[in-house]
Formats: sequence, structure tokens, C-alpha cells
Amino acid sequence: MEVDADKLEKSKSSEEKLKSIARHQTMTMPPNTSAVVAHDADKESEERLEKRGIEGKLKTGFERPVMIHRAILGSVERFTGILCEHYAGKWPFFISPRQIMVIPSHAGINDYCNYVKDQMTNFGFYCESDLGTNTLNKKIRNAQLAQYNYMLIVGDREKESLMVTIRSRDEAKQVEMPL
Repeated sequence: MEVDADKLEKSKSSEEKLKSIARHQTMTMPPNTSAVVAHDADKESEERLEKRGIEGKLKTGFERPVMIHRAILGSVERFTGILCEHYAGKWPFFISPRQIMVIPSHAGINDYCNYVKDQMTNFGFYCESDLGTNTLNKKIRNAQLAQYNYMLIVGDREKESLMVTIRSRDEAKQVEMPL
């Protein structure tokens, strides 16, 4: 049985390949390889630096620490970055940090506005109410700029019938729904 030189080269063990690579650069090691290979390469490079005078000598009885780096959350961070770029601040409702803003038409409706906010919070939504002194149009505009997905507008008519007027962030169309 003849042994081909190419097959022999391909059959080098992974540790030998890692040793040759680790001497020259930093790399991410596969999870099934041992960190001993990288540790040996680090010790060799430290000895060379100590001989040149670049790296200080260690005191007797001390060893140079070895740092093993793993990027476990790297893919999660990349995915979050992609989502941020894709949605440009207009998050979908299920992951939005600002889901619902309850807006009263005037100050006399503030108690009903708080009731609606409490109901939405009890249902598990992130909900706030704007009880400030701004006009209704200004409150709606502020909620749109803050990227709330939905604005629940309440007035006297909604209070009497226990309803809300729902306005979407991107559409001016309004829909009345029972609470």
C-alpha cells in the first residue's frame, strides 16, 4: 500500500496545526481542542520577549497569567446590532421598549387615563400616560417622536362607554375599541 505525500500532509493532527498557527497569531480555538497548545505557544513567545528585554522578568515563584478568551455572546451582540440598524428605532410591538402611551384629551379625564394605563400594565404591556399640560396634538406628536407603537386617546365619550381610540405610530387612521 503506497502512502501519498498529500494525504500524509492532510493527516497532520489538529494540535500540530494549532501549534504552528499559534506561534504567529491569535486565533479562536475550536471547543474540542485543548488550551495547552496555546499555553505552550504563549510561554515560548514570552521567553523570546524576555530575552529581547521587551517583557519584564517575573519574580521567582510567580508565573505569567494565561487568559483564555471566549465570545459566547458575540452572536447575540451581532444580532442585536443588526436589529438596531434594520428597524432604525421603530421596534416591532413585541420587543419595543415603548409600547403604549395613553393620552387624555383634557385634564378632567386623568383618572380614567390612569385606569386605562393600569389595565394595559395588568395585561403585560409597557404602558405610560401623558398627564402633562400640552395640547392633545402636541402629546400625540411627542408620543410619535418617542416611537411609541400605539397611542390610546381617551376623552369624555370614551370614558362613558369604557372605550379607547387607538392610533398607530405610522398611520393617522384611528380605531375605537372597547377596553
